[in-house]
Amino acid sequence: MTKQITYQENLLPLTREELVERLQQALSKGRFEHVCRVEQTAIELARLYNVDVERASIAGLCHDYAKESPDEDFVKLIHQRKMSPELLQYGNAIWHGVVGAELVKDELGVHDEDILNAIRQHTTGGQYMTKLAQIIYMADYIEPGRDFPGV
Repeated sequence: MTKQITYQENLLPLTREELVERLQQALSKGRFEHVCRVEQTAIELARLYNVDVERASIAGLCHDYAKESPDEDFVKLIHQRKMSPELLQYGNAIWHGVVGAELVKDELGVHDEDILNAIRQHTTGGQYMTKLAQIIYMADYIEPGRDFPGV
C-alpha cells in the first residue's frame, strides 16, 4: 500500500505529484519503481525513528535521480564544480550519489543539505551520517524489490 503524503515544508519548488511526474519522465520504468519503493520504505523508517517524513520522501524519491545519467555528464560536473579530482577514479556507482546530488539541486530545486547529504551518502555511507542519511542508505538496501543473498 502506497502512503501518499502532501509536501508542506517548501523543501523543493514542486508538489510530491509534480516530483513523481518529473522522475517518471527522467527514469526507466524499473528505476522509477525502485525509487518509489525506497520512498515508501524511507517513510516507514522515518516514522519509526522520529525523522522528518517529508525529507525522507524527497530523499527516497531523488536518491537515484542521476543513476542513468551518462558518465560524461558526471565528469563534466566534477570539473565544473571543482569537486575532488579523486572522484574521477570512480564511476556511476559512486557518481550517481555524490555528484548526482548536484543534479538534484540544479534540476529539481532541492537545496536542503540534509536531503542532499542523504543522496550523496546513499551508496558509500559516511563517517558522519544524519538519521535521514542512515534511513536512505538502509531503505535503498532493504526496499521490498531487493532480492539478493543477505538482504
